[in-house]
Amino acid sequence: MNLSKILSDKSSCVFKNKPSCIKELKELASSLGDRDTILKKDYKAVKNIINDSNLSNAQKINKIKFLIDGGK
Repeated sequence: MNLSKILSDKSSCVFKNKPSCIKELKELASSLGDRDTILKKDYKAVKNIINDSNLSNAQKINKIKFLIDGGK
């Protein structure tokens, strides 16, 4: 879909229905930043588990499952 058509179509533009979305956009940016940090931390943990030569494949799988389940 063409961007100019989206901007000219008043019914599909969510931002024009609100006086200001700055607060919501800041909250969204903050939550995305938090999510990105968590994903990087989890990726690093999985990478460390996979590269640990002292663990068997079964142990690696169990540690990754434990990480995915949130440590439950």
